[in-house]
Amino acid sequence: MEVKGTAIMATREFVRTKFGEDGLKKWVASLKPEAQQVYGGAVLTNLWYDLRLILVEPCRKISEMFYGGDIQAYRDIGKHSADHGLKGIYRLFVKVGSPHFILGKAGAILPTYYRPCVMRGEEADKNKFRVYINQFEEYSDVIEQRIAGWMECALGICGCKSVKIEIPKSIAKSHPATEYLVEWTL
Repeated sequence: MEVKGTAIMATREFVRTKFGEDGLKKWVASLKPEAQQVYGGAVLTNLWYDLRLILVEPCRKISEMFYGGDIQAYRDIGKHSADHGLKGIYRLFVKVGSPHFILGKAGAILPTYYRPCVMRGEEADKNKFRVYINQFEEYSDVIEQRIAGWMECALGICGCKSVKIEIPKSIAKSHPATEYLVEWTL
């Protein structure tokens, strides 16, 4: 599995923004040499990187160092990633789109960050949507929560309030697919 450099850049910027330059230096120093090289240098946003080594393990280190091991770290990183990635024309696209439209496009958005993967969405109700990930070889709680945080932030940009995302089924917990149940108010 691979992850696009844009997700790597957003992860580094999350640490810098939330924990400052000193926090960033300590975090980078705690990583494996291959990850240190990537996060300590120029992250190339168009390149693809090893998912586990360059994203999952460094995110786990963020959780350990700054969140006492709490998985909330992964959602927060995902929110930051959406806020960081949805700028300019993309932010306008999200602001004017309906929540159903944005979540319906999830299947096209996810492969721009992770490969190979398959995601699809379906309307569940007026203010509800179900998103399914059917293929993701190295799926983990890190990725699961990052995606939930990304959707939460994107829906907030779209104007949704009280966004709630439950994960009743998960590939990380041996289900054949991950299901996100997304609810909101306008």
